[in-house]
Amino acid sequence: MNLAKKIINYLAWTYLVVCLLQVLILPREFLGFLDNIFFLFALTQVVLDSISNKELRPIFIIFSGFFLWTFVSQFYSNYSNGWFSNLSYQLVILKLLCILLLVNNVLKKDENAAIFRRIVDVMFLALVFLNLFIAINPFGIGESIQNLYTSSNYTDFVYYHEPGVFRLSGTQLNPNNNAIVWMCFAVYYLQFLKRKWALLLLAIGILFLTQSRTNVIALIACLFIYFLIQFWSKRNMKRLIYVALPILAGALFFILKSSYLRALFTGEAFVSKSFLIRLDNYMYLSNFSLFELFIGKGVINKPIDTLGFSLDSEYLGLIFQFGIIGLFCWLALLIGILKRNKDRNLQVYLFVLVIIINSFTNLTFLNLQIGVVLIFFLAVSLKIRTFNK
Repeated sequence: MNLAKKIINYLAWTYLVVCLLQVLILPREFLGFLDNIFFLFALTQVVLDSISNKELRPIFIIFSGFFLWTFVSQFYSNYSNGWFSNLSYQLVILKLLCILLLVNNVLKKDENAAIFRRIVDVMFLALVFLNLFIAINPFGIGESIQNLYTSSNYTDFVYYHEPGVFRLSGTQLNPNNNAIVWMCFAVYYLQFLKRKWALLLLAIGILFLTQSRTNVIALIACLFIYFLIQFWSKRNMKRLIYVALPILAGALFFILKSSYLRALFTGEAFVSKSFLIRLDNYMYLSNFSLFELFIGKGVINKPIDTLGFSLDSEYLGLIFQFGIIGLFCWLALLIGILKRNKDRNLQVYLFVLVIIINSFTNLTFLNLQIGVVLIFFLAVSLKIRTFNK
């Protein structure tokens, strides 16, 4: 019996590594068959952990409740062929649950923290290498690398390399998703500011190459909160001067050089076509009956084909598909995670802030790739004290 538990445990941890490699380093769907196989072991491990550890049960119940609620919305759906027609999409919720609790499982042993931290560093440096090759594009190698991750039908590589409009998609499908990845690394490396300030600057620098206006706002908000708290601690005044000022100077220089980012401060970003279209999409909810508004219309796999527009906002996607009740389930996830933050680690609050801000203009948990990244860093941030031992 103990041997069976150990095998399940190791296979579950393997699932965690495969998930991270898939969404950060490897091309999409690469090793997808391993994801599907190891998911069963990960879910089994999570169920066993939830049974034996009562502290994990509330999180397990919240995620499971959200998962079950999607079937209620699916039952009343106008866009599906049955309850299980979009099961793979709905299982994303359980996938996020598995990653959250598996990280908790790994880091409950202090000796695993140093190894885990090195794995994150290796993944970060591998991503830096890939993104810089794509950005610089020496001898056309960057374009070849980009084509592994982003189909030519989705992203015109040449367009993204025109002066003034360059936006770095990296290993993600678009620059906005790539920006969320680098935003997560930036918040993560804030906890190691004294030792790994260079990695923090790298993360922020590549974040600016994505030219995501949403994440520039998120970055400014997170750095302001972080350095404001550090400011009140006298022993950290030197750190504030040595790190905050160069970051601020570099950010201002880049913003002033980019007409796309400068639009945030001139107000043009809030009257731009992309912003107004996102705003107009919310008006489709006015056509919902009160019942539909609360229940939703079920999973919509191809919104552009079905609806004529993209559900590119987490809040819109939640209400449209799972109703206001689905939105409350989503909020319950964040509240449940915040309640797990018993040490009041600042990084947990910063990651939640990143999610809330990005959810206005991007999919977060509902995005298979980005959801995995966000829940992973949230899980790690809950173990900050372990990480710093």
